[in-house]
Amino acid sequence: MRRVFLERLMDWGALPKTRSCPAENCRSEMKLMADTRFCDGVSWYCSAVIPKKNGKRIPCQNRLSIRMRTFFEGSHLTLEQIILIVRGWSKNTPQKEIANKISVSKNTLIVWSSVCRDVATDYCLSHSKLIGGPDKTVDIDLLHGKKKYDTVQYLMLGGVERESGNYFLAIVNERKTGKILAAMKQWIEPNTNVVSDLFKEFSLLSNEGTKKWKTDYRVHFIDPLETAAVKAEGTWWYTKRRTPCKKREDCLAGYFAQYMFLNKCRIDDIDPLIEFLRAENKFYDLDQVSFDTMGRKLSIEEIEARLKEQDDVVCRMVENAKTDDEIRPSLEALLKMKADYKIATGEDWKGRSDEIEITIASEVTYKNNTNYIEENSMNIKDEISDPD
Repeated sequence: MRRVFLERLMDWGALPKTRSCPAENCRSEMKLMADTRFCDGVSWYCSAVIPKKNGKRIPCQNRLSIRMRTFFEGSHLTLEQIILIVRGWSKNTPQKEIANKISVSKNTLIVWSSVCRDVATDYCLSHSKLIGGPDKTVDIDLLHGKKKYDTVQYLMLGGVERESGNYFLAIVNERKTGKILAAMKQWIEPNTNVVSDLFKEFSLLSNEGTKKWKTDYRVHFIDPLETAAVKAEGTWWYTKRRTPCKKREDCLAGYFAQYMFLNKCRIDDIDPLIEFLRAENKFYDLDQVSFDTMGRKLSIEEIEARLKEQDDVVCRMVENAKTDDEIRPSLEALLKMKADYKIATGEDWKGRSDEIEITIASEVTYKNNTNYIEENSMNIKDEISDPD
């Protein structure tokens, strides 16, 4: 039964069907073997024979967790529990009911629900469509989003076409009229009726430049009060109603993405669990590296952005004459991230902090990064450590 369950996860794309040995002198195809040393009871095992420097040949015997570089990596839950959580999330099952069914804490469910919304957000960003057109009505709104293990606050513009249910989700980052109008022009067809209360906030109806843009692009702005009769049936009403009051400002993008993802599955008549697992497999790319604790994979560009952010934090602390004890944790975090970056790319990352004399730099754990890189190069570059 266990093997059947794993094969089904592989068919759905949640687990890889094959693995190559990460050892540089091997790279042979690994086999799935029973292994009680791993929490899932199985592991990828390399039975190939490889040469050593002295000319002798020895068995490789590398072992990898089946969770490595997947959505499940880093979790203490069983695969069955995680699948049941995602199934419950996809059916909008109350968290209390899920917790009682699979015996997990409320906090664990909160974390996993956030992770599921992250995947749904990535899905919506990559499946956005050009919407609107003559006699079509589009509701738009600004959405804030903050990923559970990310310090970055995202500002997105979301839009839904009432007639078809098609949508777009675009990152705008800045709360400026120009950015919002640019995103609208990219994702909304001319001659569209656009409904939003953003127009009052940004004075879009009185701005001369905006008036010219409206005339040239032929977009008709409508106050939501004029459509009060149908507003209760709209996506925004449904999304905001489901979003916890304390989280509406920070997490509306995630709840919007969850609603649109599940609605698309309903319209296309596909199983949301299977579509979710296929989606997360695309966003947990095997060629990416991660600094996150839930196995969340980040692109090199995202890692560089985090490095710059942490570098700025350290520089501000030094410039504001903070004490050594205050600077040390931030500096250690920066140096570890730089070490991980070098392991992943083979290159040094340079920032403003490299030009500032930091007196405690010689005392921190990752001095010159040498020992850390030697000890962790295989874990990060090839990711062969046991995440369980």
